[in-house]
Amino acid sequence: MEAALLYLATMLTLAGVYACLALGLNLQWGLTGLMNFGGLGFLAVGAYTAALLTAPESAQQSAAHGGGFGWPWWVAWPLAALAGALLALPVGAAALRLRADYLAIATIGIGEILRLVVRNEDWLTGGPLGVPGIPRPLESLGEPAGQFAFLALVLLVAAGLYAMAEATARSPFGRTLRAIREDEEAAKAVGKNPGAFRLA
Repeated sequence: MEAALLYLATMLTLAGVYACLALGLNLQWGLTGLMNFGGLGFLAVGAYTAALLTAPESAQQSAAHGGGFGWPWWVAWPLAALAGALLALPVGAAALRLRADYLAIATIGIGEILRLVVRNEDWLTGGPLGVPGIPRPLESLGEPAGQFAFLALVLLVAAGLYAMAEATARSPFGRTLRAIREDEEAAKAVGKNPGAFRLA
């Protein structure tokens, strides 16, 4: 029975992580109408940043990859989000000059470039084998409490992101994004800068 509950908790944790990704996609595709396929590449940058920062030094010594700093997750996660955002900023500034199918094609290329970098730069990412020994947040609580605490943490983050996404959609910023999506020329006519709003 305990094994079944742990399996359920693991699956729900993964579902929570994918729900966070879906919320980001909904903001990009649903609210702004931007067909951006590069988001998964930026997710990979954030995930590998978190993995390299939290992996213990012993894991780095036993495998060929960078990192092994052993930082706590609550420090690594915000830095991982910042790493993905800092990479997305210049890429977005260049790619958002494109429209419709051209934007989609360019962002597919960006995502593919990031995937190949992650796969081939063994010295940093461990290549196809990845980064071993990544500690799970709250695992010091032991089993099964640690797994359920991690599930609660992921669901809490997902709920917080959902609340932020809803607030963004209802805010003046969100209404401007919808206006740009529906009629860019009309938004320009009332003084809005579509490029700056899309990049934000």
